[in-house]
Amino acid sequence: MNHPLYVAFIWHHHQPYYRQPGRDVYVLPWVRVHAAKDYLHMAELLRMFPHMRATFNLVPALVEQLQAYAQGTAEDPMTLLGYKDRWSEEEKRLILNLGFSIHWQRLAFRYPRYRDLISRRDTALRDPDTFSTQDYMDLIVLFNLAWTEQRYIQEYPALQALAARGRDFTPEDMHTLTTVHRDLCRRTLEAYAALAEAGQIELTFSPYYHPILPLLVNTDHAQRANPGITVPSPPLNAAEDARAQLVMGRTLCETVFHTPLTGVWPSEQAVSPEVAAMLADIGARWFVSDEAVLGRSLNHYFHRDAQEQVQDPHLLYRPYRIHTPHGPIIGVFRDHTLSDKIGFVYMHHPPRQAAEDLIQRLLVIYQRLKASQHPYLVVIALDGENAWEHYEANGAPFLETLYRRLGEETHLQPVTVSEFIERFPVTDELPSLATGSWINGDLSTWIGDPEHTVAWSLVRDTRTALMRRATAWQNNHERAHAVREAWTHLYIAEGSDWFWWYSRRNTSAQDALYDALFRENLIAVYRVLGESVPPVLERTVTVQSSATLSPLPPPFLTPRLNASPSPQPDWATAHVVRPRLSTGAMQPAQVPIQAMRVGYDRTHLYIRLELSTPVSQDIVISLTGPAGALGDVVIPPKSPPTFWRYGHQVTIALRWQHRPPVMELALPLADLGLYAGDTIGIRAGLFVEGHLHHALPPDVPYRLTLEMPTEEPRP
Repeated sequence: MNHPLYVAFIWHHHQPYYRQPGRDVYVLPWVRVHAAKDYLHMAELLRMFPHMRATFNLVPALVEQLQAYAQGTAEDPMTLLGYKDRWSEEEKRLILNLGFSIHWQRLAFRYPRYRDLISRRDTALRDPDTFSTQDYMDLIVLFNLAWTEQRYIQEYPALQALAARGRDFTPEDMHTLTTVHRDLCRRTLEAYAALAEAGQIELTFSPYYHPILPLLVNTDHAQRANPGITVPSPPLNAAEDARAQLVMGRTLCETVFHTPLTGVWPSEQAVSPEVAAMLADIGARWFVSDEAVLGRSLNHYFHRDAQEQVQDPHLLYRPYRIHTPHGPIIGVFRDHTLSDKIGFVYMHHPPRQAAEDLIQRLLVIYQRLKASQHPYLVVIALDGENAWEHYEANGAPFLETLYRRLGEETHLQPVTVSEFIERFPVTDELPSLATGSWINGDLSTWIGDPEHTVAWSLVRDTRTALMRRATAWQNNHERAHAVREAWTHLYIAEGSDWFWWYSRRNTSAQDALYDALFRENLIAVYRVLGESVPPVLERTVTVQSSATLSPLPPPFLTPRLNASPSPQPDWATAHVVRPRLSTGAMQPAQVPIQAMRVGYDRTHLYIRLELSTPVSQDIVISLTGPAGALGDVVIPPKSPPTFWRYGHQVTIALRWQHRPPVMELALPLADLGLYAGDTIGIRAGLFVEGHLHHALPPDVPYRLTLEMPTEEPRP
């Protein structure tokens, strides 16, 4: 028999743990406002379509925070400041920071008063006193109102009245909004429990505070995917913490949702052989990771054709059994192109057209696989909260069309992951599991930058102090509570989010708050234990890294051009330029140019480009010198590269590797007119039909000074 194509959607709901140590204040409002706009909305949209099945992951730290809001024990700046009618300058700046952190066109501009405040934002940022007391009060209430899904504004008469008035709000209005938001947090937890009980959704668990499990096991393991990446020395070895966070996470979610959980969303879909063994040991049945991790595990690059379809679909669209010392575990691997379509592309298209595009892409996969008697599973797994503010009507028209169409297509059948593996026992085996995550198949988003090294070292040293004191107090029952509290603060500091924002690829308007909260939890460990706080924790990680780490040495090297999939030792001292992928909590799994490595010797400039997928367009490397533009190296997909300077073609040595796609080239310095001491600019771009589609660096060229061991005289 020919099976339909089985489709498993896995929606991931996640926020960092925002609670300040020792207080019921949460430093940022995102748990509460996403509950008001997204979490309950996602559950209720699915419930409208009884034929739909989906899998959800609610990170335990998020669940705990939702409970606190629902119970009335949690507050955050955008509730507390709304209860006041006078603010200090520092509080005004915080209101301005958070109050404009919203999608202006989709959400804020629904309210004329909000549009007016946005038009005066830049003036207020320069001088907060240009906003009146009423301006600040209106900004706070409108922020919370605009972050509320429209159907709930219509459902609660008190919110209807606030929305109709649209301005001149009071602290009492803020109390009204907070009451409704607390109710939406309560309803969120109840809705997912009810859907799980009805069998319409499967719930999964994650490690409690969302740590990167492979890095907790051993930070050195990041070097498996990136041999040259910088890691702390000595490494952090905390496998016990990884296991504890997994057990804690499952316990909380099973208690809250009243259902056993066997599936795992590893934080950031980051896995390793050690993590797989740990999951099997605690009784988990399956986990989800990314296509790139599967590709590295199989030593097979998943090439896509002009339609963005995987050319070897039979390898990607199936679960795999992985044998570990503690028994088998099943891995399912998401299609990151389809996942990224929802996360980053479809919001730019009419919602019904976008939903139909996804349906047709799934039908193409079905057509390519239908000759086989094997049942296949397409996994679409992504963030379930951050994309929808970019969609029309908070994503409802898109999701409603998608869910309805899935019910109409007999060749497509939505399932939960456990439904599929229970119906079709997994026999395909994965000989080995690579270490990596959903971003580039490696761990470089969370380790490798100078700030990462400092932050991981702080975690390691704090953990060492805690272990020492816990050992000394192991028979002291009066101290047991303090030890447990200290471990909680350490577990919080191990979360992935702090390291996400320390990455030089990511930034947000609240970077300073994330940095402070990370350090405050480490400081709390020492204070709970009654030990003096190391002065290093009183300084920001960013300042520490830039002040204490020496600048990169000159990338003086002579690499062999062999376009190896992993950079060879010849490239170890190269300067590495990576994309700044995100100004928020989301980013695509891949960008066209993942990394550019540059170096030089006395005769040549060397450039290595590492691409996410083979390209069918021109790659152009633009070069500038002391006197201005030197010209462009044009590398067509199937022709030799060209570079002209003053009418003369420069000879270029180029080596291509197509799976995975890597190019390495050498350009003679003499032909470029470059000498010791010159500063050059380098920028790589991907052009589609003559227009720049992607560039690295994205804005200005990477500048490099040719510092030779001994300076050569200029003729």
